[in-house]
Amino acid sequence: MWAADKSGARPFDSAEDFEQDAVWRADAVAPEASSPVSLRWLNDDGVRAQVGNPTAVEQADGSSVYRKYERGALFWNAESGVYKIGNEILSSFLQLGGNTTRFKYPVRDEFSTNSGNFCAWFKGGSFSYNPSTGQTTNSMFRCSAVG
Repeated sequence: MWAADKSGARPFDSAEDFEQDAVWRADAVAPEASSPVSLRWLNDDGVRAQVGNPTAVEQADGSSVYRKYERGALFWNAESGVYKIGNEILSSFLQLGGNTTRFKYPVRDEFSTNSGNFCAWFKGGSFSYNPSTGQTTNSMFRCSAVG
């Protein structure tokens, strides 16, 4: 797959532009170039570095869409936007029923807490992943950066 310049902001206007900006990724799953999920991945260097390359096509979960990457997923809903969720929290969220549960959809990127856990806020609560124990928990309350 040929990918445009990393920002996706401009087309290749010349052979020089193409040589400088094009990237060949033979192992990558082609992104849906106009989807909100793919646009965030293409335009956000930090998120792209955190989640890695796509490993699957976009999947619908009710009114939301998500796409799995090497180290996480990007999850989109028209009401909230596109947010990064780690594999462990995504797995627990989907096992419970995804956006058909009280949690609905993510409302911010997953973040690390002071104690080394990972937290993801959803419309109806939160999920927390403890890498020391491998345990993911959920709550109707929002987890905190200090916890």
